[in-house]
Amino acid sequence: MKIFVIQSSFNKDITDSLFQGAKSVLESKNKKFSHVTVSGSWEILSLASKILKDEPFPEDIAIITIGAIIKGETDHYDFLCNSIFNGLANLQIRYGSPISMGILTTKNIEQAKERAGGKKGNKGSEAALALLNLI
Repeated sequence: MKIFVIQSSFNKDITDSLFQGAKSVLESKNKKFSHVTVSGSWEILSLASKILKDEPFPEDIAIITIGAIIKGETDHYDFLCNSIFNGLANLQIRYGSPISMGILTTKNIEQAKERAGGKKGNKGSEAALALLNLI
């Protein structure tokens, strides 16, 4: 199975930490992977779709998504989260490819830091472990 880690560069300190967690798990299990970055979490959906569409056997592709969406003062957060999560779920169903969710959705930066290697662990590591359990 070919593994891709798609990382958003928006909120880079957070997503770098999440990526390091995922990378650590994959390397500890001797899993090779391709790491690609995109501008923001919205673009994760576009790239995941392109990867699966362009592959001759998309069922042999597994994807870990890494991002951090932090709530602001507008409804943008809600629309973004719903669209990305529904889009990734639809890709899994359409192509039969496992996609692990390592995209944080938090109310503030402190919560994101807690989940990117702080008190709440590293959700990037958890996303990698979840993917490996699926495949």
